[in-house]
Amino acid sequence: MNDLIILIPKREADEKWASMDGIIRILRGRINTTILEYPSKNETYLKFEKALSSFLKNKESNVLCFCAGENFSLDNVLSNLKMQHSFNLIYELGDEPQTRHFNQFRASFSDYLFTPDLQCFSYYIGKGKKVIWLNHYCDTNIFFYDETIPRDERLIVTTVGSKRRYALILRLLFGGRFKNQRINPTQSSKYFSQGLIGYQYARYSEITRRIFELGGCKTLVITNKIPEETGIYSLFTPGVDIDFYDGFFDLIRTILRAFIRKERTKQLAENLHKKILNYHTETNRAEDLLRIFK
Repeated sequence: MNDLIILIPKREADEKWASMDGIIRILRGRINTTILEYPSKNETYLKFEKALSSFLKNKESNVLCFCAGENFSLDNVLSNLKMQHSFNLIYELGDEPQTRHFNQFRASFSDYLFTPDLQCFSYYIGKGKKVIWLNHYCDTNIFFYDETIPRDERLIVTTVGSKRRYALILRLLFGGRFKNQRINPTQSSKYFSQGLIGYQYARYSEITRRIFELGGCKTLVITNKIPEETGIYSLFTPGVDIDFYDGFFDLIRTILRAFIRKERTKQLAENLHKKILNYHTETNRAEDLLRIFK
């Protein structure tokens, strides 16, 4: 198995919790791994390019790059190095579908792509690319059910912000029972474990990362219906491990049912929690990637 070089963005100390870290932690225990931080897009890339080039000169490697959103400087460096050295480039394409327009150039020179979005997967297949549908996951070091946290059976928790659809009206209707705030990621388990319901709204008809993270905290997820083509119904089953709503009035009905039928609510949350731990953790996703590197 070739060595693995992982490229990650330069981050502040309080940002070093991101979901890539869970996968990296597992990969480092399974394969000889080097971590390189690339600069922000406004900084010079000369030092980074020289460092990466020196690694690639010595041996054949797999390069796994985590990059979400626009970074033309990084893309140009990797494109140039692909012409100079022999290595496999695997690009993680971030929060698609909303970032897909940033990924066209990097997809053109990558050897493998992995995307969390099934429709983007189909798009890249149509372009003749080697691509794998690797959905979001729960980093169990960050998102886990904390039994020591009292669960308020009247509480809805979310981090969607005030601009997300229905957030303001839910605040008006449920008052303090609708808790919507930004949190330090290290407090995620404490925050999500305290609520009975986790509210979600997918703006881009995407399978949101929060479904997996809330599920890891054993919280019932209530999210809007999105098209079958997204693959969400192959991952989660309505009325078994998740609840979907179709419009505002259906959302209110679904929330009230969750409050009234608490045994059903707890069972769905339990089912989702088991599914996440069995199929959608950082270990699962690292294993998926290792199949590429072998």
